[in-house]
Parts: sequence; structure tokens; C-alpha cells
Amino acid sequence: MANSRTSVVDEHLLMKTRPPARFGHEFLRWLRLETEEAWAGVHEDPPDEHRIGPSWTRGTRWRRGLSDLEIARIQNEWRLDLPTDYRLFLSELYTTDRPPIVAQGTSGAREGVTFTVWTGDRSPIDSAINEPFRGLMEDIEATEYWLPSWGPRPKNRSGRAKVLEAEAQKAPRLVPVLGNRYLLAIGSATESAVLSIYGADIVELAPNLRDYLLFELRGVLGGPETPDRAETRTSTASLWGDVLAHPAGFRR
Repeated sequence: MANSRTSVVDEHLLMKTRPPARFGHEFLRWLRLETEEAWAGVHEDPPDEHRIGPSWTRGTRWRRGLSDLEIARIQNEWRLDLPTDYRLFLSELYTTDRPPIVAQGTSGAREGVTFTVWTGDRSPIDSAINEPFRGLMEDIEATEYWLPSWGPRPKNRSGRAKVLEAEAQKAPRLVPVLGNRYLLAIGSATESAVLSIYGADIVELAPNLRDYLLFELRGVLGGPETPDRAETRTSTASLWGDVLAHPAGFRR
């Protein structure tokens, strides 16, 4: 009878050819094995100012997944109805034990961002949850961006903020996944589109969490430089869907 260590190795060899087709426990176990194996062999090169994207450090590992009680506490504390797939991600992988390193020109390197850390200091989470609204409001003030569905554009900032706040109240809340990557807090959803949000510049980065993780970790796993985007499916019946469907036409 094979011992447990042999079983794990055999499972890894079987799964190594391609990621499981469906998001679930098997896919997340595959993701853990593949990424941690790659991180174990990372070369500790000095920061390269010409490199685009983050560099993971040798020995990076995923943290212990969160318990059902811890996930429930997150939902209660931040009034978020987390989607099914994201709750599973939190219970299996959660986040990494260290952030990646990002080259910063000739000045060296700085810590990048990793998957949202929901335990500990709450101020970064509050900031991340509020950032999409703050960034959208900033772009509205800096440009003429305004959607007809919001009604006439008020003449002053306080009036515009009031309209936007009312629209945000009607929309699903946003769940920060990593940096400017968000998903909609719709607990009944089994698949969550991941949005890239910079103010009024919103893009559906991936149609589901599985495809997003493969794209986000492409530097570790190998993969295309751009996600395989299906036709946009995010509902336009909300503030964020409206902005997604009517891009501002600029990048920041």
C-alpha cells in the first residue's frame, strides 16, 4: 500500500499536465502544489528595473485557509455577501505568506500587493473597499464623465457625490481580491467575474475566479500575457456594470 507521501506525489504528477477544468477543491489543490513548487525554485536575482510585473520570493507559500467561522466573521464585519467560489478560495488558499517584490526603476524595489489579508489590521481593507467609489468620483471631477442613467449632471461636487452615493447603495458591494482586482459581493453567485477597477476605467478581467487566478499567477504557472476574455457578462443593472458597459475612454 502506498504511503501518504507517495500518494501526494502521484497526485501532483497526474495533475501537473493541465489545471482541472472546473473550479473547486481539486483545482485549488493543484494551484497550491504548482505555485509552491515554482516558488521553491525561484532564483534570488536583484531587482530588474526593466521587468514588468511582480517577482515572487523563494519559499513563498500559501497561508492556512480560513475556517467557516472566520469567513462568517469577515462577512458580518464588512457587510459582504461573499460569493460561493471566493469563500472556497479563502478556505483553501486565502493568501500568501509574503508579498511579491516589484522593481521601482533605479531606486531598487518595493513590496507589491498580494491577495487580500482579511485578518489583522482592518484599515487596508476599509481603504480597498472604498477605493473604487473614491477613484470613480475623482475621475468624474477631473473629466466630463457622466452616464445618462444617472440623470442630469449636478452642477456642484456635493450634488454629484450624492447621486453617485445613491447609485452605489443600489449596487452589489465590491470585494477586494488583490490590488485593483474586485468581484461583486453576490452570495448566491457560483461564478464571479473579476473586475479591474481604476476609477471610471473598469474592465472585466476574467469571467470567473478560476480563469482569473490562472492569469494573475501566469508568471509562476506560465500562461498567456492577457486573459482569455469571454463576452462581457457582468450585469449592467448596477453602478459598476453601467461604468463597465460605458468605458471612460482613458487609462490612468
